[in-house]
Amino acid sequence: MYIRIIGKILNRIKKPKQENLLEMLWPKNGKSSGTYKVLNKNYRLRQYNDSDRDKYFKLLELSEMGQCPLEYWKNYILPNGFFVIEHIDTGNIVGACFASHQSRERHKFAGNLGWLAVDPQHRGNKLGEILINAVVNRLQRAGYERIYLETHDFRLPALKIYLNTGWVPFFYTKGMVVRWQEIYKKLNLNFDTTQFPEISAYS
Repeated sequence: MYIRIIGKILNRIKKPKQENLLEMLWPKNGKSSGTYKVLNKNYRLRQYNDSDRDKYFKLLELSEMGQCPLEYWKNYILPNGFFVIEHIDTGNIVGACFASHQSRERHKFAGNLGWLAVDPQHRGNKLGEILINAVVNRLQRAGYERIYLETHDFRLPALKIYLNTGWVPFFYTKGMVVRWQEIYKKLNLNFDTTQFPEISAYS
């Protein structure tokens, strides 16, 4: 009920147009680990607040993520669904990701993992995995059975993390297969569409 009501209201808000993004799905019966990997004592996982705005945009700049249309996304981000990782020693935001409601023609009443960013100087500390786990947990607690994300071909570090944490490619057009083959090649992974039996359940 909650998801349907929110969907009807928020579908009236126009999203900035993006073309030809890759999409990945969280397996229908997949579960996040339920526990976070242990954060180094110099980091703290918490919720975003308005005072983080400048530091958040600085993180996106360092991560080469572009400019997030935050005013748009605030209409869709779930309560307690905007996670950031703060570096205790500096007070900087060094990781961020959020859970949002995003219904599309091919993703009815769906939850979305969006804008995963990790400061390059802090990679190697499992921050991406921690953020992904937090977001997936939040979406599952909200009752979403369909969970997806969008990303770009050139974001190889993020793609590797997504694949390692259980996300699977979604071949929503024929051209996607070729693109994913190239990504797997760059990541030195074996590409075999029979690895993705979950896809048929979503198509």
